[in-house]
Amino acid sequence: MKSFIILLFFYSFTFTIAKAATGISPWTPDSARKELVFLLEERKKLFDEYSESLSKKSGFFGNQTKNDLRDSRLKLEAIVAEDNKIMSALNRTLDFRNFEKQNMKYDVSTNEDRIRSLQVMNDTLNAQLIRLERENKINISKVRSNRIYFVLLFLILGVMMVFVLRKVKTTPPA
Repeated sequence: MKSFIILLFFYSFTFTIAKAATGISPWTPDSARKELVFLLEERKKLFDEYSESLSKKSGFFGNQTKNDLRDSRLKLEAIVAEDNKIMSALNRTLDFRNFEKQNMKYDVSTNEDRIRSLQVMNDTLNAQLIRLERENKINISKVRSNRIYFVLLFLILGVMMVFVLRKVKTTPPA
């Protein structure tokens, strides 16, 4: 649990830094796409500038000068730096997707464990229900037979009372 909290803190911290650095949140598909589109547009601009610098020939007889070549090299380095930013953004997106997949796998396995435990509990409760229904049927049949015995006992007791009362009425007082 502690590592999960630390991991959550780490991701929220990197999220805040990334949002502050780029102004775009890399953690949603739309914002990552916007960031990549922005970086690709920047790269296109840099490449257009590089193409223009290659066609620039300010030297004698229409050749490129040392400064023209230096300027072209600097623009090429800027393109490489922009490419590195694009690769970094793509790697962040892939890392986040991998994190989402791992998180989903964890959620699925947790849910599967919960389903298994609920199925075991359901099976146990069904077995108890069946056992209690059998006991209930047995008890109902015992109650019915006991009612019959109870009615018969009252009938016998009533008949005996009638005989006793007749005998008491027929015997002379002494």
